[in-house]
Amino acid sequence: LYQSKEVQDIRYLTPVLSFLSYSEIVEYLPKIVSLQEHLIKDAISRISRSQYMSTVEFMLELNFLVAPSDSRESVNNAIKGIKVCFEEKSVFSQDIIARTLTMITECLETSNQNLRPLHRKVKRGILAPNEPPTLSMRTFIQAILMYPKLRSFIINLLKRILKTGKITDNKYTWLWNGFVKCCQKLKSHPECYELILSLDSAYFFKIMDELKSMRVGLIRYIEDPNHFYVKNSLTGDKLNYLLECQRNLNNARSEEHTSELQSRQYLV
Repeated sequence: LYQSKEVQDIRYLTPVLSFLSYSEIVEYLPKIVSLQEHLIKDAISRISRSQYMSTVEFMLELNFLVAPSDSRESVNNAIKGIKVCFEEKSVFSQDIIARTLTMITECLETSNQNLRPLHRKVKRGILAPNEPPTLSMRTFIQAILMYPKLRSFIINLLKRILKTGKITDNKYTWLWNGFVKCCQKLKSHPECYELILSLDSAYFFKIMDELKSMRVGLIRYIEDPNHFYVKNSLTGDKLNYLLECQRNLNNARSEEHTSELQSRQYLV
């Protein structure tokens, strides 16, 4: 019925999505995410019962669905698909999200094509062979917001991804931008400071410039006696930078205090 229509409407296939092969689901995925959200939810419900594609694989395919150079509409549709997945907590539980994030991390860690989603090998070929999943950091951010209990787990995955060098590779600016947003969302979590401090100096200074609000927390973290080992392990340039930030902060507070005293005296 679907193939016979002059204008092919993916809604005709929704009732049989659970019976389609992995490659067929991938082929129709761009059309599925172009639907309205309540129709995407119906499609996801049916695909979740598939014997050919797991829910983790489905989420992973969404992360690889578009390239950064694709149209805004295509990217927004893929983002919408991921958003709907997070909303369907009965299907995409905390455990499923954790396994998805792990698979994304493994894809970033290796160039082994056998660990890539199927369509990257034989179907659509949107991205270059070793290209990172475009929406990976957005999925990490969603997970941080939706599942606070996963934050330590996510920080450990980000540490693994950081070691690949892809986050700080100028070819993948979307990874860096997403990483910065992840750190911003994780700023209340102490382990995030160690993640930031593990950056090479140039990128440490860069993220500190982008996340000025985290400087105070980072200074407090390294000054905490329980974290003396962190301060002792810092390179000179990072330590000098933070000490300079601390001096500037103290000077600003001193000037503010002096100004307040002068105002009081004037009122008296």
